[in-house]
Amino acid sequence: MAGFDYYLNEQMILGCLIMFPQRYADKLSVLSADLFDDEIHKEIFISLAKVYRASKTIDTALVVANAPTDCREEIINCSQLVFNTTPFDEHFKILVESAEKSYLNEQCQLAILENSLTHKKLAQIADFAAQAFSVDETKDRKSIYSEYITQLNKPRDVMFTYYPKLDGTTRGLQRGTLSIIGARPSVGKTTFALNIASNLALHDKKVMFFTLEMTAKMIIDKLLSAECKIPYSCFNGKIGEKDRVVISNFLNNEVVQNNLEIIDDIATVEAICSNITSRKPDVVVIDYAQIIQTMKKFSGDGKRAQIDYISAELKSIAKRTQCCVILLSQLKRSDKIKPPTMADLKESGGLEQDGDYILMLYRPYAQDKSAGYNPEETTLMIEKNKFGETGIIKMNFNGRYQTFAEC
Repeated sequence: MAGFDYYLNEQMILGCLIMFPQRYADKLSVLSADLFDDEIHKEIFISLAKVYRASKTIDTALVVANAPTDCREEIINCSQLVFNTTPFDEHFKILVESAEKSYLNEQCQLAILENSLTHKKLAQIADFAAQAFSVDETKDRKSIYSEYITQLNKPRDVMFTYYPKLDGTTRGLQRGTLSIIGARPSVGKTTFALNIASNLALHDKKVMFFTLEMTAKMIIDKLLSAECKIPYSCFNGKIGEKDRVVISNFLNNEVVQNNLEIIDDIATVEAICSNITSRKPDVVVIDYAQIIQTMKKFSGDGKRAQIDYISAELKSIAKRTQCCVILLSQLKRSDKIKPPTMADLKESGGLEQDGDYILMLYRPYAQDKSAGYNPEETTLMIEKNKFGETGIIKMNFNGRYQTFAEC
């Protein structure tokens, strides 16, 4: 594999073990320090294995405490890399193959120096390497099937939006999935996503709401208008004392404080993924795809490539952490007033490809306020559902209280 960076591969292996111990700790039993070429990586692996043997889990703080001082910066480097990696199993395979090649090369050179390299000797070296570096994953595969059978008749742990018709069609959003909510400007995708986030939080699900366009205060205004039934226009310096008490009671509610986190100071997909990994929410809402930034540089059709990359990263983090990621997206502008399709997802084919669920909001009034359309009339189109049915749901938008309701 000419040009492959084996040092980086070792970093990614260690980073996955450190950041996702529940998922990858079982790999420690088939890894050894000898598989790592870099001496610092060997020391880090030894610390990982020591902590795991003692507690049957991997506590990063204990790993750092057990590792030599000169390893600590590299532990951080390995941890930071994992958000841009391909799956662990690919790096694991490369690591084992690399170690096997190194062993074969070393043994053949030794045999040449000893003048003992014969066909029989070469066969013995190859047979030993095949046995020493093979990984029997049969047990892991069987355990996956056994676990599936055990869980077969148990209710699935899904995220309900508490919109009955939407939930009836999707059967709830499955964990580890990416949902896309697309709409043209001013239709209300932020409001709809916030309604869903609020419903989930009030039903004891931990929700992170990343707002990249609006401030946290603006989002809280919408939240309070919907939940406290205070006209949205009043949040422009017209809140009375009675409403102030209602607002205070709502925001001091422990369920709200513990379950709904609104974040307006994070802009990159790398930082978003890092926060998801550390906070472990049930649901993440991100508003919106086209203004998310990344530290990765792109050439050529940069914007399209950037959004495709962001989409893939968010799908990956959803799968790894088993949360539901809901990503909002702008749609292409249209001179014609017509329902949008998945092809209208702006500047990206990745959103259409990566989305497990794709929902489109269509409100003609937002596109042409002078054409006599009902400002409340909205259509929610379930354009893609990887796990079941699609469909159309009629909704009403209440601008006074910033809510969407099914008809």
